[in-house]
This record gives sequence, C-alpha cells and structure tokens, in this order.
Amino acid sequence: MNPMQLTDAQRDAVESLARKIVQLGLTAPAIFALESVRPLGRLLATSMTAIHPYLDALLPAEKLLHLRDVLEKPEGIETILQRIEALDREGRNSTSHERSPH
Repeated sequence: MNPMQLTDAQRDAVESLARKIVQLGLTAPAIFALESVRPLGRLLATSMTAIHPYLDALLPAEKLLHLRDVLEKPEGIETILQRIEALDREGRNSTSHERSPH
C-alpha cells in the first residue's frame, strides 16, 4: 500500500496518538483494536465527530478531528498502525541499549 500523504496537522495528530499509546504501554491492545476496526475505518471516522468531546483525555479535540480526517481514507488505519509499531520498536531498542553493558 502506498504511504498516505498527510498534512502537517494530520502527521502531528498521528504522532501524538502513537506516542501516547506507546507511553501508556498500550501498543498491543491498540494494534488489536485498530486491526479489528480496519474494515470500518470510515464509520469510525464518522463516529469520532460525535464522540470526540469524550476523548479529550487522550488528545485535544483539534488533534482528534485531524485523526478523523486520516481515518476517512482507506490507508488511514495502516498509517496509524505503522507509526505505533515504529515508536514501539524505537522504545524497545533504546531500552535494550540502555541495559546492555558498554
């Protein structure tokens, strides 16, 4: 699948979401949830318009609206998944380097 073209605001929203998920140690559940709703990406995007006020604890409303725009595209979920997985790998790699003797 071709990489999705994101605006700066969309890229920032994806990055913020992915970082929050990885920081909270929710990589596996997030991947599972996103893979589960992959066929319903547009429906998820549409529902975010209604529920974004309740998700403010996760991200500010403006970023959630940019995520909604990402999810409206067929490759949106894949874009988010790839960033979560990349940050998770980076975190595990930096942790293993910190533990290894120099």
